[in-house]
Amino acid sequence: MNKHDVRPALVGLFATAGLLAATTGVGHAQTATIARPVTAPLPTSVAAGYDVTPYENADVGNRPRNNGTYVATLTGGRTYEAYCWTLGETVHAHGITSGIWIVFADGYVSAVYFEGGKYAGLPPGAQC
Repeated sequence: MNKHDVRPALVGLFATAGLLAATTGVGHAQTATIARPVTAPLPTSVAAGYDVTPYENADVGNRPRNNGTYVATLTGGRTYEAYCWTLGETVHAHGITSGIWIVFADGYVSAVYFEGGKYAGLPPGAQC
């Protein structure tokens, strides 16, 4: 089974459980809330998180690696709430190379897919 087979089942699960609101509401931050907890510790200074916007649809994984388990997709152009950034596997995409991963409530996405520069708009001090 590949991620394309799993995606429809996960979308149905998230829609039924109301866990990921990536297709409703425009103009405000959406929290990427997925069923499993983040393993990275969140900094105590992060209360509400930071707004981030992916350039394109970006897969959320359960680890800061390319081969992590797929858990959701963020929609390009939408705003989501991220909590911090961490170092992970180096990703090469769109002429950008980065080992920085943005941490959401329940997963990770490489910073190369976000607007806002090196840390996707998060401050350098927001490292997990």
